[in-house]
Amino acid sequence: MVEPFELPKEAIMQSFLSITFKPEAQITKNELFEIGKEILHSNEISIEDFPFTFSKIFIKKWYEHLLQPEKLPEFVNEMLLMIEVATFSKKAIRQFFHLIKEKLYSFYIDSITLEKKNEFIADLTESLLNSCKYLSQTYDEIMAKHHRLIFEDNYAILNI
Repeated sequence: MVEPFELPKEAIMQSFLSITFKPEAQITKNELFEIGKEILHSNEISIEDFPFTFSKIFIKKWYEHLLQPEKLPEFVNEMLLMIEVATFSKKAIRQFFHLIKEKLYSFYIDSITLEKKNEFIADLTESLLNSCKYLSQTYDEIMAKHHRLIFEDNYAILNI
């Protein structure tokens, strides 16, 4: 069972809401990105782990609504929800691949004790190594596609 993951939403929300600018202040999207990045890092959230969540889309919406801070909680809450879902998904996928690895290893150990022929063991070992390499590559591809399809596209659709 994958353990639930919960962020300190109130603290993060207050950090974002506490950032105010005077109407005449000239702030860039890059400056907003750095401010948001610092807020998330101070709450032990690495934006590198969630590139499609704290993205240009979020920064653009934040920038567009600088003078309407009442809309900011909605955007921040959506971002935090996606981070929680992404974290849960990553844990679930890791657990799934760990289970497969354990089953393959168990099969490998059982095969060695049951089968004495060196040729069978060599073939099985090669097959398992290839399977592990494939699973590792597949995991990376799944994670990349998962974040791209689930988070970036859905966030773009929700906020257009």
